[in-house]
Amino acid sequence: TCALPIFNEAEIRFNRGVYSSESKQFEPALVAAFRDKDHKITAVECIYLDKDTANKANLNIAKRSHGVKKGSAIEIGKNTDKAHNITYLAEGLVTALSIKEALPYAHVLAVGGKSNIKNIDLSTLNDQVIVCADYDLISLNEDKNMVEVLKYLKENGKIVDVVYPSMDGKKVDYNDILMFQGVKKTTKQLQSHLIKSPLNELKEVQPNHHIKQKSVKGVGIDLF
Repeated sequence: TCALPIFNEAEIRFNRGVYSSESKQFEPALVAAFRDKDHKITAVECIYLDKDTANKANLNIAKRSHGVKKGSAIEIGKNTDKAHNITYLAEGLVTALSIKEALPYAHVLAVGGKSNIKNIDLSTLNDQVIVCADYDLISLNEDKNMVEVLKYLKENGKIVDVVYPSMDGKKVDYNDILMFQGVKKTTKQLQSHLIKSPLNELKEVQPNHHIKQKSVKGVGIDLF
């Protein structure tokens, strides 16, 4: 049974024992499926969890991937009319889950890194695409990869926006906002920090908020 009903359709499961080549034993893990445009699984991502706290496991490599992510994504909820013709793209799985918790009816995809967005089949996205970026201590116009992604989506007919989490000078993502400030503040940030792109205005745009990071808690969900 899913811990939260909004995750019932998410391509994620809790596995009590996934082998770790680092610890040489089976560890509890959050397992997510990357699917391509034909809904075929092309890769899986495992986030190892501490069996007592459900935080990320204390491993040098607490997240491992198997298979090919290119062109595939983890769907967090089905694309329905309630999604209001908007797809939210997150770089990582935990960030995508945080966005879904803040926006229960949203169509959310975890793409496994912003460079993969250009490989996603455009027919799987709604007409409007909001990229929920991590804040990596650089402004939008300095982030060449993000600018290329936004330009690509816009040139292919999508209405494009990008949002950044609040900041205080450190790296942060939307899971950090959820952990520190709660669901309502996360929802407010996602809705109020939209940066519109015409691309010719990118140089004038800079994310302007940030908060402290915190490690992520797992989500308990049955196996595939």
